[in-house]
Amino acid sequence: MLLARSVAVAAKEVGTVYGIGALNTVSIVLIIGATVFVSGAVVLAAICQLRSDSTGTLCRFTMM
Repeated sequence: MLLARSVAVAAKEVGTVYGIGALNTVSIVLIIGATVFVSGAVVLAAICQLRSDSTGTLCRFTMM
C-alpha cells in the first residue's frame, strides 16, 4: 500500500507540474484501488479466522 501511495503522489506531482490532468485521475484511482484491496484482504482474513474449518479456496491464501 505504501508503494502504491508513493506512486500515486509522484503521479499527482508530475501531473500538477506538467499540467496533465489524467495523472491526477490515475493518482486517485491508485489510492482508492489500494485501499479497497487492503480492506478486502483484511475482511477476508477476518472471515477465514472466524470460520471453524478454514477450508475455503480463498482461506488457503490467508494460512501462510
